[in-house]
Amino acid sequence: MKIGFDAKRYFFNQTGLGNYSRTLIDSLGKYFPENEYLLYSPKKPPFLPQNPLYKVVTPAQKIPFLWRSFGLGKQVSQDKLDIYHGLSQELPVDIGKSTARKIVTVHDLLYLRYPQAYTFWDRKIHAEKLKFACKKADTIIAISQQTKQDIMEYCGISDEKIQVIYQPANDYFANARFLPVEKENILRKYGLSFPFMLYVGAITYRKNVLSLVKTLPFLPQEVHIVLVGKGDKVAEIQHFAHKNGVEKRLHILQNVPTIDLPALYQSAEAFVYPSLFEGFGLPILEAQHCGTPVIVGATGCFPETGGKGAIYVNQKNVEEMAFAMLSVLNEPIFKAEMSRKGRENAASFSAEKQAKEVFACYLE
Repeated sequence: MKIGFDAKRYFFNQTGLGNYSRTLIDSLGKYFPENEYLLYSPKKPPFLPQNPLYKVVTPAQKIPFLWRSFGLGKQVSQDKLDIYHGLSQELPVDIGKSTARKIVTVHDLLYLRYPQAYTFWDRKIHAEKLKFACKKADTIIAISQQTKQDIMEYCGISDEKIQVIYQPANDYFANARFLPVEKENILRKYGLSFPFMLYVGAITYRKNVLSLVKTLPFLPQEVHIVLVGKGDKVAEIQHFAHKNGVEKRLHILQNVPTIDLPALYQSAEAFVYPSLFEGFGLPILEAQHCGTPVIVGATGCFPETGGKGAIYVNQKNVEEMAFAMLSVLNEPIFKAEMSRKGRENAASFSAEKQAKEVFACYLE
């Protein structure tokens, strides 16, 4: 088959959508090398894929963002694709010019669930792109049952048109190994010491990070909290920490490279993810791969992602969250059991499994 992808995020996004695109495209090339793969990029990419099966296609016109939305359908038609896959919940406006079967992956509908976090025009543009893509697609891939339910509720799409295919975490988190001295050096690099609780992600309203920081007065004095990320709630969190005399036990790290993250996960007593809502919650799997006990909310997609390898709490209840952290700190056998269950759960979300399920979707 001849398969094409919207590869903008593959080349230019280093977080969630980029990781999803790279993992899926690279896995398809690895497990199904008999196909031809075209990667459509709106401008010259900063790197080239290592797999010779991949052909990178860029626009001839001078306004690349217009090509991605209004000219890519014509290009897809000229390239005579069998399958076109939009990896970030949108399809080109002129995709109807192509006879290719059309698939779109939808990650979340956060701009509809949390409209206060987006400007009017951002909400409008995202919603219109999503509605168009869901209407034009032959099949919609949702990254969780929660996202599937949201698509059905907010977009009025029938159950039969949507397939749930889970995504894996980067293999690096499962395979990274550090000697004790190497972990100590990385902690020293960031001014950290044992013991600490870890959070990785944006620091915004929806992520509910302030609730996590509010657990500090309930934890032993020697326990710190480390936040890896940035966002518009940093100042509010710092103000709370200063006002309550816990600023020396709070560490906010920004721009931490992926190569260092597994050492932070492995060194933490627990990974606490107080987010109110996610499309999937990939950091949960990252932490589980590293053998770190996970504490997360009990609603939405979180039980789908965390499986039996997570401790579920009401993430709005500060005392309940603190009690879960104390359970990990004070009960070594329980901590070891959650570490084991977490690794088992994370291993069930593999790149090979995702690639095979997506390719089966293509064949259908």
